[in-house]
Amino acid sequence: MAPNAADEEDRPSPPLLVVSEPRSSSPSADCTPSPGHILPVEPSTSHHHHRHKSASPGKCSDGSEGISVESTASTSAASRTREEEEAIGRDHCLVTSLAWDVTYSIAETKGQPGGRWFPCPSRSGKKRKKKVILHSIVGQAEAGDLLAVMGPSGCGKSTFLSCLALRDQTFRGQIYLNEAPARKQYLSMVGFVDQHDLFYPTQTVREHLEFHAMVRLGAQVRTSAKMARIQEVLIELNLSHVSHTYIGGGRSAVRGLSGGERRRLSFATEMLSNPSIVIADEATTGLDASMAKSVCRVLRGMADSGRLVVASIHQPSSQTFSTFTHLMLLAGHGHIAYHGPTANLLAYLASVGLQCPPYHNMADFAVRCVAVPPGEGAEEAAARVVKLCTAYTESELAQQNQAWKFKPNFHPVPPEATPTHAGGVNRSHKYQHLGPGGVGEEDSVEEGRMDPIMAMTAGHPSLQSLTVLERDAAESLEGPHPPPKRGDGRGGRGHEKVFAREYNASWTTQFGYSLVRQLQALQRDKKMSLARCFVGVGTGLVIGLAFRGPKGREFAQGGITDTLGLMLTSAIFLLITNFFQVAFTLPGELQVFFRERLAGVNRVSTYYVAHVVQSFAFLLVWTLAFCLVTFPLALNGLTLRQLAVFFLTVTLSNIASTALGYVVAISTRNEAVALALVPPISLPMALFAGFLVELNTVPSFLAWLQHLSIVKYTLHALVLEAFAGQDIHCPPSLSHPGEGSDGGGLPGGARCVYPSTPSVLRRCSADQHTLEENLIMLAGLGIGLLLLGYLVLARQAMTVKVR
Repeated sequence: MAPNAADEEDRPSPPLLVVSEPRSSSPSADCTPSPGHILPVEPSTSHHHHRHKSASPGKCSDGSEGISVESTASTSAASRTREEEEAIGRDHCLVTSLAWDVTYSIAETKGQPGGRWFPCPSRSGKKRKKKVILHSIVGQAEAGDLLAVMGPSGCGKSTFLSCLALRDQTFRGQIYLNEAPARKQYLSMVGFVDQHDLFYPTQTVREHLEFHAMVRLGAQVRTSAKMARIQEVLIELNLSHVSHTYIGGGRSAVRGLSGGERRRLSFATEMLSNPSIVIADEATTGLDASMAKSVCRVLRGMADSGRLVVASIHQPSSQTFSTFTHLMLLAGHGHIAYHGPTANLLAYLASVGLQCPPYHNMADFAVRCVAVPPGEGAEEAAARVVKLCTAYTESELAQQNQAWKFKPNFHPVPPEATPTHAGGVNRSHKYQHLGPGGVGEEDSVEEGRMDPIMAMTAGHPSLQSLTVLERDAAESLEGPHPPPKRGDGRGGRGHEKVFAREYNASWTTQFGYSLVRQLQALQRDKKMSLARCFVGVGTGLVIGLAFRGPKGREFAQGGITDTLGLMLTSAIFLLITNFFQVAFTLPGELQVFFRERLAGVNRVSTYYVAHVVQSFAFLLVWTLAFCLVTFPLALNGLTLRQLAVFFLTVTLSNIASTALGYVVAISTRNEAVALALVPPISLPMALFAGFLVELNTVPSFLAWLQHLSIVKYTLHALVLEAFAGQDIHCPPSLSHPGEGSDGGGLPGGARCVYPSTPSVLRRCSADQHTLEENLIMLAGLGIGLLLLGYLVLARQAMTVKVR
């Protein structure tokens, strides 16, 4: 059992990371009144002179140039074999340069809640409206750079980083690694740190890293080498002192790491495979100034070791901003306002008439320059943003950032290599001309909804043709391209699809470690486990006491209805309890799985099977407790065979209802929606169970629902076993059916309601199938729903975008 730690932001531990001084001389991050900070923009070559290589160039195995990074490993790393070094990324070809050309748009989802649940078919004869998020974001970075991506909220920073990491491949354009289109190898070279820290809260820091090391590094790396790599990462990220502390967070009652430690753990997870490129989304969001500075020093250390680091950042302090070597400043609607060395930022802004006041934070000033606040002054601010974006588009700096397209060894994507995406939509290519406001020619923008920036750009020729340099480069290399045909569902040429990386670990390895993690979570989250046990045992006790009567009454005329009520109540309780449990817990876990799958950690099948096995292991214990409490208490003279059949029936019912919860939770991926669907799905199953409504009176268009009712088959199986072999007859004091006058006063009786066992079975429509047939139907529903849940999860894993 690992100890818990207090939720403190600062822990008394010595700093273990030594960060070198900045590679390029830069002015203070504050706008001090120095006469030397207003300088003309340097010539085109100076942009690259500011790029300092912290590693020496070398050759890769394929003959292309690479970067040899000096390892910071501990002395234990010396015993690793060459194969192990390659497996953890120490001796593979690293990047010399990374370039990108990205345009990103999404379909308008007017009137569609969430834009995902209720897809609206396109209206005949009308173009599909588009909202452009990123407008031809063209740039480059080199090994050793620490690039900050900044801009106001909603400018597309997170979207750009997701495209750059190929987590979202629905953009138009291409990512280029070492001046060639990125291939599958690129995914294994990129470590992507999401803005949200998602972990299993009941794991310790070391257990979390051990899980990822075992499934990421593969079987070719010895366990001792994996453990040594974990220790190196713990030291590098200053997490050694909390290695045996629970992570905590989320819904778990476990108290664990502080915000800064959780952020560093996210970096440590990606650093296990020693990636050449580190992309961090919102690296310091939610952290105080001290923790933000600590995280940025970690990023700087990564860049100094020869990696290429790209990070989006909000409101950095002067000291934090000074750790970055380069800056990409995005304005509203994803236009570039500046992309170059941070040392030249003040000079560039001054050259376009934006003077930073004395003693102001340079980063804050830059963001204010591209922000358009609502209310008064919005038009003036929009005009300033348009002026700044236009100046960049026409500047030598923009040409420098696109110079990689003019190199002789530049290889653009050939037209025949570009696939058409599902649904006949092929994302348009990187040289597509953008219409007014940056919207593609096939896109349309709803009238009357343009904000100030869109209105300004609609009348500005420079921003209407933001991609003129790209199109000139394309024509010089490949000749002019004909415009896309209208009506063919294509928007031009798109980037080459790069699918998910291959898995380094075998299926059995992933399944084994995933199952251990699931069982750990079940065992350590004691409050949730005890609450579920209390619900099963406590509710079973209440049900048993409520329907308990004198011995023999359960099969007498006055107690048969109570016995049927016991079975129906139990069947409905089993459905709702298991359905609700999965709908409540699974959606939150799915976000962790989707992120792990994109990182090559878990297959869909290994995660799903491990989760199902863990759920059913607990269900067996829960079912046994419920059956031992409820049925012996409510039914006198219960035989061992009856108890065994009840246990089997309840087990199959629990499996089917849990599988139903899997289907709904995976389909929605939203806890609130999944919980909202529990009543409307459970109610028809209870109605068409055969007790509340006569099945032969149900309208034909609703009759099919009875065949999908888990409650129906559970109720019928329980009733068939409970009344099997029971001799039910009418006492002499009661009249036979039809002879009484008031129709049902029992006791005091006018007539015999259940003259025989078949009449009891007909009362709840249990005479339609045998006991074995009901059990087979329950098992079939459970297996079918489990397979459907797997297929839905596999589909979701292929299409979901983790944010």
